[in-house]
Amino acid sequence: AASSTAMAPLLDAVRGAGVHLGVYYTWRSHPIVNDLRALIDAGVIGKLLSVEGRMVTSQVRFRDPAHWLFRKGIAGGGILSWLGCHWIDAIRYITRDEVTAVTAMVDTLNGQPIDVEDTAGVIMRMGSGAIATLHAGYLLPISQAGYLSGSYDTYLGFRGLEGNITWYPTDEDRPVVVESTSKTWNDTPRRELKYVVAESEAYGGRYGQDFVGRFIASAVGGDPSAGSASADGSVDSVSPNGPSSPQSPYDDGENALRVLRVIEAAYQSSESGRMVSLEQDREG
Repeated sequence: AASSTAMAPLLDAVRGAGVHLGVYYTWRSHPIVNDLRALIDAGVIGKLLSVEGRMVTSQVRFRDPAHWLFRKGIAGGGILSWLGCHWIDAIRYITRDEVTAVTAMVDTLNGQPIDVEDTAGVIMRMGSGAIATLHAGYLLPISQAGYLSGSYDTYLGFRGLEGNITWYPTDEDRPVVVESTSKTWNDTPRRELKYVVAESEAYGGRYGQDFVGRFIASAVGGDPSAGSASADGSVDSVSPNGPSSPQSPYDDGENALRVLRVIEAAYQSSESGRMVSLEQDREG
């Protein structure tokens, strides 16, 4: 579905037919993502104030401008719909919060014959009051051709009253840095966490394999309506939270619909020059 109006009835049909639907937001199964989520849950950075996200990759010329991903009628959008969506969902998942308002500017600046945005700046007000930003674009001038060999510059940062967390997801040599003035961390206020993520030939590596495994487990022996676990551990198909058991999928169509509505709000804001409010309940 290229729009929320097209996707909503699709989800209704899926639910009515008892069909399992998975959406490939694999960052939800990444061990570092889940550790960041746990750190914020534990109050290591205190009250969340802001989130910074960056999803920048190789320019359009390296990615075949004639590809369907750059055709609005098929893809629905550009960098936000293809890659920015993953960071919007990751922000929701890590913070257990929903986007309630969006201000954005998007444009097509690469000089290639495409009709979707290749550059975007998005500001999101979260239900908790925190402000999140996302810079996304096909912008890097040095890269190999193709999608699997594209170059990336990515970042996620979380800032709270008592600390901050920084992570460069596509730079495996850089540690996750956690700084905190919390009483539970005052003996070591700055920590650098180094990860060696297990390898796999599966798309997304070992965590991508785990993501698919959860979906298969749900489809084989779980509840077709199972979604993600809510804060109290119960299953809620529209929650930004994660699985409560190996039989629950990491993600479902409801999360994709919510992310799509955020992206559409960004397009609307860019076109109108105004902030766009979203009627999405806070699930954190």
